Amino acid sequence: MIRKDARKNIRRTSIYYLQTVDIAAGTPLGRVVDINTSGLRLTGEQIIPEGLHFHVKVELPTTIHGKDWLELSIISVWTKTALNQNLHETGFRIEQLDDEAQQIIHVLDQEYVFANPS
Repeated sequence: MIRKDARKNIRRTSIYYLQTVDIAAGTPLGRVVDINTSGLRLTGEQIIPEGLHFHVKVELPTTIHGKDWLELSIISVWTKTALNQNLHETGFRIEQLDDEAQQIIHVLDQEYVFANPS
């Protein structure tokens, strides 16, 4: 399990739970709860063990930089039962990120997250 103090970038909760699809299997993997350029957290019905690699596409809430999907290579680093006992949360590290993907994640982080209380 990743230590809380090991995270380099703060993740803020998305106002949209973006559908994430496992490209190889062609099936939904879960929905994005939060994302930054280091990693993301998904919620879904399946338990995803640590250490699994996935190539996924994340559905964007609107077209961003001409894209409707964000493709990422990710590896699972932790999993736990969600507040809703029927769901599970899994933390993933993003393995590689090109400049365009970084820009898209920056837009998501700026435009599509809950505001921090003042």
